[in-house]
Amino acid sequence: MCQVTTPVITRWGSHLKQYKKILTLQPQIVSVVTNPDASAYVSEELREVIFSWSFWESLRLLVEVLTPLCKAVAAVEADSNVSNVMKIWLQLESIFSKKLSRWINSTRN
Repeated sequence: MCQVTTPVITRWGSHLKQYKKILTLQPQIVSVVTNPDASAYVSEELREVIFSWSFWESLRLLVEVLTPLCKAVAAVEADSNVSNVMKIWLQLESIFSKKLSRWINSTRN
């Protein structure tokens, strides 16, 4: 049996792991929700979320945003050298500048 762990509220990394796991399990989650035997246990509200394209796209976007942030935070926590920390944050700025430009262009098309 596969489990999705509960994230620690103050840790982005544990949330990121959970979101990635949920995305990996998307086909199985949809399968369970569509199973007639499970209908008594799945609320209509949850069913709407699971079948919502925007929910899954928002979750993918969240993973895309949190992944470089979590890597940067882990690197900063591991290295107290100010010049290295500055490099990490400048790299992060570059990553998000590119992503933001791509996201804006994709919403216009």
